[in-house]
Formats: sequence, structure tokens, C-alpha cells
Amino acid sequence: MKLVYKSSSYDEQVYLHLKYRLRGEATTYVVYLANRRQDDWLHMVELYQFTSDGSIVDLKIIFENSGTNIDGVEGIMFQPLEIVEDQVSKDDKVENIQTISDSESDTFWEQMFPYDYEEILNLSKDSLMWTTKKELYSILRRGFLIDNGDQWFAVDKHGKMCLMLSAKATCIIDDKNSACESSHVSRFGEVLVITAGNKFELVNEIKPKVLSADTTYASYFFYKLPQDQLTFDAPMFVSEEDGYWGYIYLVSPPNTPVIGQKFDENRYNPLNRHKLSTLPRHRSDGWMEVKVREFQTWSYPKTVSMHLKLKHPVKKDLSGLIIHGIEHRPI
Repeated sequence: MKLVYKSSSYDEQVYLHLKYRLRGEATTYVVYLANRRQDDWLHMVELYQFTSDGSIVDLKIIFENSGTNIDGVEGIMFQPLEIVEDQVSKDDKVENIQTISDSESDTFWEQMFPYDYEEILNLSKDSLMWTTKKELYSILRRGFLIDNGDQWFAVDKHGKMCLMLSAKATCIIDDKNSACESSHVSRFGEVLVITAGNKFELVNEIKPKVLSADTTYASYFFYKLPQDQLTFDAPMFVSEEDGYWGYIYLVSPPNTPVIGQKFDENRYNPLNRHKLSTLPRHRSDGWMEVKVREFQTWSYPKTVSMHLKLKHPVKKDLSGLIIHGIEHRPI
């Protein structure tokens, strides 16, 4: 069940913050984002899901004030829900390379090394020790610090390069609104904590020798949230200098409420509400990550520039947000 309404905005996605509930029920739900219909200038937002059994149901939905202008309601649309397969997130753990026979030759392991790996090894902040190419492969998969400890280099199981940048190397916040803190759970030994303010920027230039050529990358923001997460329920607005913009969630938004009987778990589509937005996930190392952008590397050496601006849509204080850094991984 979707609310279709008129809006003065022509954006593909708009911040809404619409609160609503069913008559006779105490529970109030909230939806933050609405999507523009592809065929016209109307916007729509999903309110409920239900299973139709042919009976007549009297529904009355009560709406509260929203964070954006609704110029007029076009109506309510009932649309069949598509069946979606669950997507299993890729685990970021290093695979157990002991499953590969120890009898494999050095040539076998070298085939999984990135091009010019010897030059990259020379960038390591610390001395690296190995006796076999298999041990070296394990080092490359696990990763190591480069660039005076501000970057963490590794390769994926296909031999593609991955690069994590520390908060200190990427994050721009007013010095009065943030503080560096030591951290034993950070690969860089320290994190950046926001103490005030509603926005920050992620800026860096990445040298081509630490990224694989002709590869599509995704950039993931690494963070932890304070115990009081209410401020972070709303999606963050992300913009880039090239004009790209969108929304990301730092906290997984609530699923669309279901009226009546429970939906079959295999048919339920929790992402249907959140088109054009990106949802976070918990990593096995204790951090959270969310994809903030994608980019393509070239077949020839070229520096990759990054300048992302993140801000709260209604300028709420982001105090307590712990920033670890940003990681670029091949898709």
C-alpha cells in the first residue's frame, strides 16, 4: 500500500519524515524517504504490506506533520509485491588458505598476486617477512599498513587491490567539532570522534598504483554509533563534487509494517521502501559499513579524486559518531 502525492520537488528521491498510524492503534510508524514516479512528477512512499484474502477491510490512516511539503494527495495505490531473493553479504574475513594444497608451486601463488606487487610491498610501513609465496599471499590477503600508517593495503581473493584510508587521512571536520582518540580495535591505532556539528567531508586523492586498473570499485564508510542512536535514524544526505547525490542510512530503518497475518518470510521485501538509498551492515570485525559511492578506474595510470559531503537532512547534532575511515573494494 503506497501513498501517492504531489510535491514541488522534481528530485528522484526526497526527504519526507512522514509519521502515520492506523486508527485504533497506538503504534506510530515513520518513513523518511519518498521516490518520484518514473512516468510523472508525483512521488510515492510505501506505508504498509498485507496479504489479501478477499474480505472487505475498513482502513483509516492518520498522518502527522512531515519534514517536507506535500502539495496534495493523489491517492492510495495497491501494488502486488515482487518476490525477492535474499542477498547474502560477502564476508570480509580472509579465506582459509590452508584448504589449498601446500604442494602448489610458487608459480601458482604468484598468479594471484597483483601486478607490480614487489613495488607495493616496498610501501609497507613495517618490515614484512615470508619464506614461501604462499606465506606472502597470506600477507597480501590479510593486508598491511602503508603511507606512514594512514592506509591499509590488501588484495581480494581474485588478486584485485583493496585500499582502506584512515579517518585522519580522509575526514575533514572543524577541529573544534572532533577529536582523535587512540583505539586498539582500529587498524590505524586511532579513530576520529565527532563532538559537535551536523556534517563532515571525506576527501582524498588515491594514487593509481594501489588500485587495480579497469575495475569498478565501491567506497564503504566505516564507523560506529554511540549508544544513543536516535539522531542517526534519519538517512544522511551524501553529495559529490561531480553533482551526484543520494541518501545513506547509518542505522537500518524499520521494515514496512504488515497489516494482519504475517507475511511469508521468503516473499517479504524489506528493501522495497528504500530505493536509491544504501543500507548499512555489521562487519565481522565489529565495525559497521555502508556504501557511499562507486567509481571506475582506467586502463592507464590516473589519480582517483574523492570529495564527499555528508550531512544530516535536518541539521541534527552528530555527536558521538566514531569514524574509522573509508575502504575502496572491487565490486
